[in-house]
Amino acid sequence: MEFGESNFKVLKLNAVAVWNYEISIDTCSICKLGLSENCIICQSDINNVEGRRCQKVVGRCNHCYHSHCIDEWSRRHKTCPIDNQTWDPQKFLD
Repeated sequence: MEFGESNFKVLKLNAVAVWNYEISIDTCSICKLGLSENCIICQSDINNVEGRRCQKVVGRCNHCYHSHCIDEWSRRHKTCPIDNQTWDPQKFLD
């Protein structure tokens, strides 16, 4: 075998990419699931037969959470779970 030869040939390639919308953390610190996944509430919803994606919320502090998780948290607390600054939602992501 000469340099540069290989014993295999790539027949198919499925590339996977992950990105975060300028957020500093890629997991929801409330439910501990990845932000690319649905939250526990959406995963347990038996009526979610279409597989709808859970919305994410980014706060002024640049921390991001599943919308259901931070809504539940906000009923009891008025601060961000990570840095204890006042929770101020800035934008919603799909």
